[in-house]
Amino acid sequence: MTESKEYLQRQYYLHSSDINLQLQACSNRAQAMVRNDIFKYLCLNLLSVNADWDTAMAATEQLDEDGHLFKGGVDAVKLSLKSAKYHGRGKADWLVEARHRYYEEGHPRFSEPIEVLIGRLRNTGSPLARRAHIKKLVSGLGMKTASHFLRGVNLSDNKLAILDSHVLKQLLTFPEIASKIRHVVQINDKGIPKHPSDTRYLDIEKAVIDWATHQVGIPMDALDLLLWRLGRSGAR
Repeated sequence: MTESKEYLQRQYYLHSSDINLQLQACSNRAQAMVRNDIFKYLCLNLLSVNADWDTAMAATEQLDEDGHLFKGGVDAVKLSLKSAKYHGRGKADWLVEARHRYYEEGHPRFSEPIEVLIGRLRNTGSPLARRAHIKKLVSGLGMKTASHFLRGVNLSDNKLAILDSHVLKQLLTFPEIASKIRHVVQINDKGIPKHPSDTRYLDIEKAVIDWATHQVGIPMDALDLLLWRLGRSGAR
């Protein structure tokens, strides 16, 4: 099934209030700069890697409820994740490492508070440079998840695309952009777009942002949320 950019613009009109509320929440999180909130959001993003967002949220809340989000070793974190019926090899290690480096002052591996890192990223050139930097610093962050985290702390500036399978599948239904990215997007045997390599990600992202800016007229941060919403709801 194919759709026109006019269809997308109509859907944006219908969903713009909810989308703007989500983007305002990102701005509020960045303005408040509360260490616990920023770190919890980072953990949520790490748990969303190769997992459903709702599942990641439930696991994050279980960790918080058990007292294992801000303290506790790998085994304690694994126990909470198991209680939440969350399965993800290596995720407990990612969370504990991130906590040691960006939350627990006094730990031998502590680097800087997460809110200080966010402040430094704000002064690190372009959103592309911010993403490249945080990917190097936080184990587990790939292109998509780093982009999502940066949008969540108001550092994407409409210059990053969050290309998960829902968004990619939706993009392929619009002929104007599909013609530019179809040769780059790989599809698995179930008809679901695969997560692209970093090089392919950058190629797709560049084409999508250009399309959003010059043809669709919807800011990239909002367009990502709209496409994700349409993909999740099966609105088509």
